[in-house]
Amino acid sequence: MKLRGEWSDGDIDYEEGFYLLRHTLCPCVLTENGYMTNEQECHWLMTEEAIESIAMTHVDGINEYLSQ
Repeated sequence: MKLRGEWSDGDIDYEEGFYLLRHTLCPCVLTENGYMTNEQECHWLMTEEAIESIAMTHVDGINEYLSQ
C-alpha cells in the first residue's frame, strides 16, 4: 500500500522516517493528541475526560479500520 504524503504545510512529513512506519508488517498509525506547548490544552490533556476521549477516539478508529 502506498502511503499518501501530507504537504499542506509545505514540508515533507517528518514521520516518514520513523522506524515503526518503515519496518512493520502490520498496519500502523501515528496520532497527534494535543500540544503541551499550549497551556490550556496541556491542562486539559491531563484530565480524565481528555484521556477517555483520546482513548475512545483511537478505539473507534481501530474498530472502523477492522470493519472494512
